[in-house]
Amino acid sequence: MQEQISLSAPFSHAWEKFKQNPGFLIGIQLIIILLSVIENQLSEISYDAGSMEWNILNLFFLGVSIYFSMGILRIYLKCTDGKPLDFNDIISSFQLFLKYFIAQLIYLAAVIIGMIVFILPGLFFGIRLMFFGYLVVDEELSATEAIKQSFSMTKGYFWPLLGFSAMIILINIAGFLFLVVGLLVTLPVSSIAVAYLYRKLRGEFSTPSFLNVQAGDPEI
Repeated sequence: MQEQISLSAPFSHAWEKFKQNPGFLIGIQLIIILLSVIENQLSEISYDAGSMEWNILNLFFLGVSIYFSMGILRIYLKCTDGKPLDFNDIISSFQLFLKYFIAQLIYLAAVIIGMIVFILPGLFFGIRLMFFGYLVVDEELSATEAIKQSFSMTKGYFWPLLGFSAMIILINIAGFLFLVVGLLVTLPVSSIAVAYLYRKLRGEFSTPSFLNVQAGDPEI
């Protein structure tokens, strides 16, 4: 039996939350874009220069970008929870940085190795481990525990999550085609939708009907 899927709930929730905090969330997205642009520029400069100083600067800024990404995840979680948002939330506990960094390395290694082996294993791990960052930031789990918990909480939900991820890609493609600036709306909306789904799978909201796995369904 196939899983019953409705992709509307996470995005409906995310859109309502976005409408409550449009200026703040667009500002956060601008920060993300700025960090990405600076990181890319530094990568190109350090590659062309080939000097140790530029490589060190590039690694430093990469670390800063990763550090701020933890805070941004916290903001999306607070947004989906309906809590007041604050730019100070970008500043995460530094003790979480190493956990998050190691978990990200494990995640990337699993996905890349899976892609090299046969593409589909990479896609499988990319979906099953997609919540590792939220688990580190929200529950302060260790890197390995966050990876294990993400794999556990997504058991049986591979196909719905794959469809959900495909919808996110399509929404952001639409945002890009809308004079690019549409991404300032679609990116935070899709990110809040992911945070909402994380809460659902952790059992902190009511069980999502669109992810119900009936008896006999394949536990992929």
